[in-house]
Amino acid sequence: MDLNEIQKAFVVEIRDLLDRVEDSLFQLEQQTTPAELDALFRALHTIKGNSGIFQAKRLESFAHTVESLLDKYRNDPTLFSPGDVPLLLSCRDHIESLSTAELSEGATGQIPQEVEDQDQDLKAQIAVRLEELGSTAPATESVGAVVESPLPASASNQGLNHLPGQYHISFRPPLDAIKAGLDPLNFVRFLKNLGNLQCVFTVADRLPEPDSFDPQAAYLGYEILLQSEEDESAVEDAFEFVKENGILRIHTSGSSAADYEETIKLLPESRERMLSIWKEMPFENLSWIQQLESGASSMPATVESVAPAPSATAAPSVNIAKAADVTANATAPAKKGAGSSNVATATEQATTGHATLRVDASRLDALINLVGELVIQSQSLKQISRASKDASLGASTDNIERLIEDLRQQSMSLRMVEIGTVFQKMRRVVHDASLNLKKKIQLKLKGEDTELDRSVIERIQDPMIHLVRNSIDHGLETPEERIAAGKGETGTIELRAYQDMGHVVVEIEDDGRGVSTEAVKRRAVEKGIMTEDQEVDPDQLHEWIFHPGFSTKETVNEYSGRGVGLDVVKQGIESLGGSVQLKSEEGQGTVITLKLPLTLAIIDGFLIRAAGVHFVVPLDMVYECTELSAHKRTGNAGNFINLRGDVVPCVNLPEAFQMQSTKANDLIVLQQGEHRVGLVVDELLGEYQTVVRKGGRVLSNLPGVSGVTILGTGQIAYILDVGSFFSRKTAKAS
Repeated sequence: MDLNEIQKAFVVEIRDLLDRVEDSLFQLEQQTTPAELDALFRALHTIKGNSGIFQAKRLESFAHTVESLLDKYRNDPTLFSPGDVPLLLSCRDHIESLSTAELSEGATGQIPQEVEDQDQDLKAQIAVRLEELGSTAPATESVGAVVESPLPASASNQGLNHLPGQYHISFRPPLDAIKAGLDPLNFVRFLKNLGNLQCVFTVADRLPEPDSFDPQAAYLGYEILLQSEEDESAVEDAFEFVKENGILRIHTSGSSAADYEETIKLLPESRERMLSIWKEMPFENLSWIQQLESGASSMPATVESVAPAPSATAAPSVNIAKAADVTANATAPAKKGAGSSNVATATEQATTGHATLRVDASRLDALINLVGELVIQSQSLKQISRASKDASLGASTDNIERLIEDLRQQSMSLRMVEIGTVFQKMRRVVHDASLNLKKKIQLKLKGEDTELDRSVIERIQDPMIHLVRNSIDHGLETPEERIAAGKGETGTIELRAYQDMGHVVVEIEDDGRGVSTEAVKRRAVEKGIMTEDQEVDPDQLHEWIFHPGFSTKETVNEYSGRGVGLDVVKQGIESLGGSVQLKSEEGQGTVITLKLPLTLAIIDGFLIRAAGVHFVVPLDMVYECTELSAHKRTGNAGNFINLRGDVVPCVNLPEAFQMQSTKANDLIVLQQGEHRVGLVVDELLGEYQTVVRKGGRVLSNLPGVSGVTILGTGQIAYILDVGSFFSRKTAKAS
């Protein structure tokens, strides 16, 4: 991984950290806790520290300014109030803008003027707030100079007695650091920004014999004394991108001889060698070395985490281990010899949890595409097997098909993302809208762990934002209106998600005023959709709300009233193969239901043929297959059938695509929500596992088609946009 790749990873990390900042702020708005304030501070501290490594000076400066305010709250949680949240949310947004300007790919480092103005404005607001709190000191100055030791008093008495704010750092970079574009010396130099480098001792014991020397390997280790007023986390952050695969130990004034015993076990150099090096360093007090030499450091060692032991051929791989943190059992002595570290503890053996790996989305897409090709070839092999009537070939084909299906399921699961990532973003939408519209709102979330394909998640975020904003503006009343209606002054919006037969259902419910049928009728008459004396089913009235340019709002604001948006929401959801349904009761509230496919890459389909052309519809939308002649046709043009008492609109598929067919007599009935529509086709061919391909510009303007797939025979089949047929036929039916 080169430096550019690491910088990209840092930009992604900033986004993750900012999401955590937002979550913490919403938690703090409800209840102030030291844990959330500390999490907030740590996130900003990490952003600040890593920004300095990549020379993002403006980002580093602003993060430091925000950090100074957060440190004030962290030291005294009673100073924080919910009224601080809007300012801190604005700071969060500004950090995102600065990271884009200074760190995103292709960034010139030039700060846009509007971002520059916002930078000055927010810093001024923070200065005012700090003055109100009685302090203008930066965060780093308010941190205690002496790091408090969590060890018992008896242990502290055996401590190092460093100078206040003095850190002793033992650093062994990973051997491949230079190849990855990370010069370890740059990290050491960066420490100058944190304070005074009193001593840097280079350890060359890992140097190999000349015949095996690699000029690009980072053999040198470093023993460093740093005097700094920064807290320990800032020192640790300086090594953020090399600590995972290297060895890093940070000792403070609270460290004991036992902590140094632990360090000796982690380092590749011998005990005697390390003691000799440390004796040459300018410590104020060397009594701890005497304790090590006399063996008087038998108290438990304290480390934060210990990595599993690497193989004999592996480079050193030990996670960051800070002195005086959490108690762990003593480890076995390390093997002597360059480039090796043998660390195995009871803590290590008991370590549990899920390992995560960040993978570029394009790699997952490439994997899914390859699996899709396998599915296509599997279908082709299946046809050959059937034609050959060879039993052994058929059995092998069935086994291959099962394995490919397992591979498909596993690979698709890699693309699945919890919908909670979208739900959490709605917290900000609700927060900002409640302030702007002066409404009290409680947001409830259920089913956040429900999973959807990443591509679906990406495409529903904007529609979800629009629907939530609509619920707030159109649905929820002001506190005064709610009290007058006999309701509590706080309105509720609830987001729910759950799986239902191959789909994910998302519901957006509010307990507001509901949809006024009279207002909808009045606007429908104005637009010529209906006449004044026409009787219309309430469900159809609700469907008209999604008509282009339709709005019942009398006044226009930044949230609604222009009649633009809900039609786009409906089109967007239907383009995914989903559906939108609205149910409302005046005075009680509204529920908007989105039905979404789990994935867009590979679907279970039903294959049909019309006028010699193959088409695919989603299998889970198939309600019934029958013959058209078995049902009575109604309507002026015979465009409806009587299906056991239900009038169902029909589409002659060959005619819909302006094709000629004389034998269209099979009927496939599709269902979406409570609506049904029949497609008249030439032939029903049965279930077919379908790999979805984009149609490109050729098909982009062809109504009724959402994509293509390749059959096992090599022929192309068109994937129908079933939602478009429902939109056309249900409108005619009404």
